[in-house]
Amino acid sequence: MSFQNNKMSEQLQKSSDALKELIGHYEELQKLYEKQASSDLSDAEKQQIKDHQDKIDKIKEEHKEFEKLERVKKSADGAEKARRYSDESINLKNASTEYDKLIDAIQRYKKAKKDGNAEEQASAKTVIDNIRKELDATKERLKTMDQQSSEYKELSTNVVKYENALKQVDKTEDKVNNNQTLDRLAQMIKSYILFRGLRTLWKEATSYVTEYYDALNEIRVVTGKSEAESLVLGENYRKLAKEMSTTSKELATSAVSLYRQGLDDSAVSERLKYITAYSKTSGLDINTATELMTATINAYSSYTRTIENAGEITTKLGYNAEEVGSMFTAVGNAAASSGEEIGTAAQKVASIAGEAGLSLEHLTAYIATLSEKTRLAPESIGTSLNTIIARLRQIKQSGFNEEDETKINDVAKALRTIGVSLMDTEGNWRDLNEIFEDIGDKWDDMSDKQKAYISTTMAGTRQQNFFVALMKDLALADEGASRAMELYNIALNSSGSVMSSYATYTESVTAAQDRMKQSLENLYSLLNANLFKGFYNVIANLVNGFAAGTEAMRGWNILIPTLAAGLIGI
Repeated sequence: MSFQNNKMSEQLQKSSDALKELIGHYEELQKLYEKQASSDLSDAEKQQIKDHQDKIDKIKEEHKEFEKLERVKKSADGAEKARRYSDESINLKNASTEYDKLIDAIQRYKKAKKDGNAEEQASAKTVIDNIRKELDATKERLKTMDQQSSEYKELSTNVVKYENALKQVDKTEDKVNNNQTLDRLAQMIKSYILFRGLRTLWKEATSYVTEYYDALNEIRVVTGKSEAESLVLGENYRKLAKEMSTTSKELATSAVSLYRQGLDDSAVSERLKYITAYSKTSGLDINTATELMTATINAYSSYTRTIENAGEITTKLGYNAEEVGSMFTAVGNAAASSGEEIGTAAQKVASIAGEAGLSLEHLTAYIATLSEKTRLAPESIGTSLNTIIARLRQIKQSGFNEEDETKINDVAKALRTIGVSLMDTEGNWRDLNEIFEDIGDKWDDMSDKQKAYISTTMAGTRQQNFFVALMKDLALADEGASRAMELYNIALNSSGSVMSSYATYTESVTAAQDRMKQSLENLYSLLNANLFKGFYNVIANLVNGFAAGTEAMRGWNILIPTLAAGLIGI
């Protein structure tokens, strides 16, 4: 009996040891898979994964009863979850490469949608969907990580970047869904007109006449035009509205803002055409589009640029509405951005950029590049560029920066350490884009210490991340892979882009709706302002007469009917 007890005790001890060994192997596997999720494993570590798995299989074969134990299930699940995260989620080691792949797929998807290329669209969508699955897996992985760890923070930042980029796809698909409901919307419009009828038309007519003729009257106040002259303008706006598939009320509202800038009739008409095209292709209301384009046009009004045409070099002052609208549109369409984002960011920085001598072509390219690299809000990108350029301009004008007391000699000294000159041969500051491109050319040859020194000196402490992102891109110029230089060439050759995009827009449901509105406005315009002014004046006279009679009768003309109604009710 004693021998049997000893044998049983020995068997139990072996099972206990085997169980501990099995759990230990699972725990080591989990650690290796977690490491693999953020960095490459050595050959020895890869072999360790295989060895642990072989030993686990051997123990499970010898002790099949272990699989039912809760402790073993928990350990196995932990190792399996770590393996799945390693295989399926976004890894820090390839996050940048995967993000570039996503941006490329989004651009191909948007272009394929526009061109009607179903095969290319499906190919790009497959890449996007796979990365979206990786993103979902990464979110689950984040729930299990230490929120204070550097890996958690870096991975969270990447998740936000990916989500912002994927919004571009969602926006494109929303547009497709809108087009697919065209027939249903048309039927709804018919029902709307049928059931609301004349009552709705009258309400819209009075609203149109009030707002439209008030806008024309405001133009009279600003310009001193006669009523007859303002009515001629109104007729011109209705003709332009028909040509541009928009509404005359929108044009009149925008014209008020343009006349306030002191523009003449010809300049206002020209700007209205391109502002309308930009607003429609960018999904902006006319007032916002007017504000964004006006800010950039005015900011560069004193900027002198050199233009080469057929070997002949000429100079030109500023940019006109067609050039600004086309640049915003072309660069926005080519980048993982939009014409709206380019215009919004430019509004924040155009004034200081123009004064600092940075061309609009370079500015829009820098904005779009930073938008792709960071996916931050356009307001943030514009403000950061504004801060960097304003800092350098202040150093140029006053000799030092008030915030950190960086002096002009500090900037020149910093650039000399990498072989870049701040001044030209005549002692004048070189153009900013030339300085930036020279720094980018040296960037990959610098040490981390040099990069930090140059970045802080040029951009200050708070904006150096944006500066570094731009320099990393410009460093690829020699290889022909710089996104900023690619977008600069697009901006340089963007002439006609805004009207070309607008021609495509006119085929949309929204454009058709605007054409319907414009046709109704032509009908409403028959009810001219004098008719309504006469009507409202008659009503006012009747009310004044009634009020005078009420005062003379001390209110009895109101009191007697009220008392009678009360008695009838009793």
